[in-house]
Amino acid sequence: MGTFADFFVRLRREKPLAAVLGIVLLLLIGVALFADVLAPFAPNKVFIMDRLQGSSARYPLGTDQLGRDLASRLIFGARLTLGVGLAATGINVLVALIVGGVSGFIGGRLDLTVQRFVDAWMSIPGLLILLTVMSVVGRGVLQIIVVLGVLGGIAASRVVRGAVIAAKENVYFEAARAVGCSRWRTLVRHLLPNIVPVLIVIYSINIGAVIISEASLSFLGFGLPTTVPRWPRGWRCGRACV
Repeated sequence: MGTFADFFVRLRREKPLAAVLGIVLLLLIGVALFADVLAPFAPNKVFIMDRLQGSSARYPLGTDQLGRDLASRLIFGARLTLGVGLAATGINVLVALIVGGVSGFIGGRLDLTVQRFVDAWMSIPGLLILLTVMSVVGRGVLQIIVVLGVLGGIAASRVVRGAVIAAKENVYFEAARAVGCSRWRTLVRHLLPNIVPVLIVIYSINIGAVIISEASLSFLGFGLPTTVPRWPRGWRCGRACV
């Protein structure tokens, strides 16, 4: 606990904006974990006589067209949205590391072949690929996580490849090869730790993109059913329906 406190104090002193954003992220995770306690009503509980109500003491954010409390659905939506975002982005990083790391590390014809595939992949609109794949695999939380994770990871592999190629030019990499380190040991002990900052940046940037992609799929009818609370579901009747 002391180590974490020291880290946070140093982060607040050196990167105050990052500290504030970290607190916001922790609060959102807390809301997702304790949604059952924080939400005043069940997310799908219908109050048919209170449809399209404005903000009040009973309904802080009003109700939707079915009479469901928007505040409760917003709180419960944090659980699914953050879960999908964090899990799918983790797959993003893993796929990018495998594709881009292996391609940049081995090089040669393998790198040329893989990068031409990535070029062709990135030339196709991402939403078109998402809609096509989701129409084949079907709707579901697991399918959305895997599809968003794999498809986003292929595009991010280009960044990882560039980081790997840059790391290969450093002296420590040549020194590891000179002392007889195997390819696997060089990759795990000398290359991977030096591209971790790039992986962290990819993870932090892609979370928002994954959440927006999931919302787009659901809005177009290829994501989760409308009864599942999540962020955001769009605007209807002048209010956010989540």
